[in-house]
Amino acid sequence: MKKKKSRKLSSYPKNVPRALIREYRLAGENGLKLSKKLGVNDAHLSKLLKYGIEPKDSSIRVKLMLPAYPICKCCGRKIINRTKAAKGMEPEYLNQWKHLPTEERQRVIKEYLTWKSKQ
Repeated sequence: MKKKKSRKLSSYPKNVPRALIREYRLAGENGLKLSKKLGVNDAHLSKLLKYGIEPKDSSIRVKLMLPAYPICKCCGRKIINRTKAAKGMEPEYLNQWKHLPTEERQRVIKEYLTWKSKQ
């Protein structure tokens, strides 16, 4: 019986951990086997491996070898979900300000202070 060819690493979505891909290959690329071994629902595993859709629950994320909280691609900070009411209260410029690097923030503050002192 011919051995089934495994998929290339580049064919998996970029956010899938390599350790999970290795475990998937060791399980014979059988999602049901691996989901039972990891203790997660098969749907979570298949969505992550096929489409790169990460689960929101932190306990499931850890079982799938992902960080407990998603990480922002801009600034590298972990994203913690807040209520919709709290999100709606913040103005847009504040969200942009949070994603600026520290050096950039300090530069903007210095510019503002020099401008303010000239007035």
